[in-house]
Amino acid sequence: MRIGELAARAGTTTRTLRYYESRGLLPARRNGNGHRTYDESDLRLLRQIRTLQDFGFGLEETRPFVECLRAGHPEGDSCPASLQVYRRKLGELDTLIAELGAVREQVGRQLARAEAARAALAADAAVPGGPVPECELGGGTAMSGVPEVTDADFAEEVLGAGLPVLVEFTADWCPPCRQMAPVLRELAAAEEGRLKVVQLNVDRNPATTNAYKVLSMPTFMVFRDGEPLRSMVGARPGRRLREELRDVL
Repeated sequence: MRIGELAARAGTTTRTLRYYESRGLLPARRNGNGHRTYDESDLRLLRQIRTLQDFGFGLEETRPFVECLRAGHPEGDSCPASLQVYRRKLGELDTLIAELGAVREQVGRQLARAEAARAALAADAAVPGGPVPECELGGGTAMSGVPEVTDADFAEEVLGAGLPVLVEFTADWCPPCRQMAPVLRELAAAEEGRLKVVQLNVDRNPATTNAYKVLSMPTFMVFRDGEPLRSMVGARPGRRLREELRDVL
């Protein structure tokens, strides 16, 4: 099959397929006329890559699964190298779950403090009801140095950008999103001129959120030349985020 048919059947773009080919994840076969040509085994490789990326795997993390299929194994995760990637990913998830558990405890303590303060103020006859205590965790997710994009300017600021773009899909109610603020600020400063870093509030921009099927926050998507290359779900340390972006920069 030709590249356009493969892209349509896999639900992606020809630009993405060429990128996968440049990374050695898809074969570079050509027919007598010089056109790229693919078969059902290539569609299977591509679906394996896309499935793993939907789970938050980096592109390089899919390589052992692709090589396993190319070696003739019935499943991409039936080889030792693939199993090792699974184990490493589970370790990362366990770490993230522990971090989120700590955030939940902190939010619980803040809620108890805020409710106690409100009850004390409400008991004061001079201030019936009392003012709502300020949350010490902070407000929205807008952050200095990381611009916010919207449904209205997403095509211009992200799809039409001259650099690769990292988009954080975020929300005001998302504590892990706030945890990522210093990581994204540092990344934007360190990669200025090579990577554009922006954020999009999912509650205020439902059209873009729905278009890219974003369900969890934070979700990070990498765009280049107007096409999404990668999707990563969940807060992560800065070092891991840089590793996942290595082949994009």
